[in-house]
Amino acid sequence: MDGTPVSKSPRVVSVDMLRGLTIFVMIFANFGFLNAPWYMKHYDWRAFTGATYVDYIFSMFLILVGISIPLAFRKYEDSLRGNWKLIRHIFVRSASLLFIGLLYINTPDVTKMGMCGFLASLCEWSGIAQIDAAFAVWRLLVTTGVILLFNQILIDDYRWRRVSLLLKVIGLAILVYYMSVFEPASVQTLTDAEQNANFLVRGFDSVFLGRGNWFRGGWWEIIGLIGWAYLAGGLLYMVVRKTPELIYLALTFLLLFAVCGAYSRFDGVPFLDRYNGLLSKHTIVVMLGVGLGAMMLRAQGSHRVIYGMLLRFAFICALICAIITPVFGLENGSPAQQADGVYKFLFSLNKNNCSLGWIFSTGVFCALLWMVFYYPCDVKKNRNFIVRFFAALGSVPLTAYIFQFWFFAFFNATGLLVFRWNEKYCNNWTSALISLAVTLLICGAAVLCRKYKFSLKL
Repeated sequence: MDGTPVSKSPRVVSVDMLRGLTIFVMIFANFGFLNAPWYMKHYDWRAFTGATYVDYIFSMFLILVGISIPLAFRKYEDSLRGNWKLIRHIFVRSASLLFIGLLYINTPDVTKMGMCGFLASLCEWSGIAQIDAAFAVWRLLVTTGVILLFNQILIDDYRWRRVSLLLKVIGLAILVYYMSVFEPASVQTLTDAEQNANFLVRGFDSVFLGRGNWFRGGWWEIIGLIGWAYLAGGLLYMVVRKTPELIYLALTFLLLFAVCGAYSRFDGVPFLDRYNGLLSKHTIVVMLGVGLGAMMLRAQGSHRVIYGMLLRFAFICALICAIITPVFGLENGSPAQQADGVYKFLFSLNKNNCSLGWIFSTGVFCALLWMVFYYPCDVKKNRNFIVRFFAALGSVPLTAYIFQFWFFAFFNATGLLVFRWNEKYCNNWTSALISLAVTLLICGAAVLCRKYKFSLKL
């Protein structure tokens, strides 16, 4: 996105490295093969309190999104023109994330859409079920369209800019074709009023309210959830960035918003009733990161001040967790464990409920990990292979995230990993090793593309 630069500041390498490590672990956990070990799975969502490291991947990425907001927004002037460019940046990036999430959460009905004729030959020698192969081919087509549409070629040559534009046009054509032939796997029964509404109303109801037989918002996929949180967090920081202390007021507002939603106070407003959780709970995580990023800017590069800030932040988050999260004394099956709604949000440690314990414990882990990486990366300026790899990966997280869909769809469409469904070949060790190999392949491809000036950008 374009903006009016105020100052050209170097990237914070430790943030890039932490983001790269998070996306690496996210892809590793996503490829949980048959008989995957416990450490590659989420904690039982029905529990009141409990989490594995997998449950913190999403929240860690959210808090890193928040940290990056003040660091990225500093290039925009605090003027009418600069603020307009910033608003456009926030909405375009959020809409792009939501668009990609919408494409991925909607399962096509391959019995109606067929095998996508010109790609069907990929499935002829596949060892998996025909319907699964057809779904993989459609997913391969969609992901190719996303990669081409959001491509960025960083070569300062007008010919490569034309190539990039041509690829964008091809990608857009692919996605328009897919959206025009799309048939949802599950069909809803609509009322006469919903069926007779005009095209825009039907589209809005289907996409944002889940009432329709086209693309439905649903849970928006991880990338879509990030889009909602980035939209709310970016706009909030834009309002308070002149006075960073107001971030705490914004956190209080989001907490009250989440509690009102848990008490069903938005039942009369369908949009807020459906999205109050996405716009409040996940945004709280983002705003915690925004607070860290704002404090880093205020530290003005003083390593001592930054370490003191991270220590205080980790201590306060840990203290809040100790007060609000009753880890002990909850017997299995007790009424407290089965509680839902506002009680579970306020007092449990539960990723699915986006509880405060989960949110603030993420703050603890993020601050401690950042302290570990900040010293070698930004104080000592160590640039060994591991630092360079994860920092490079952290600078192109969207590329790696989208590449995983392409690779896995290709594996399924061609049957290259058909043995993943066979217990004879997949135990705990082989599942972990295969996932590690696939993760290294995907992340290595993303870093290699970055080296040759190709990446994805919203």
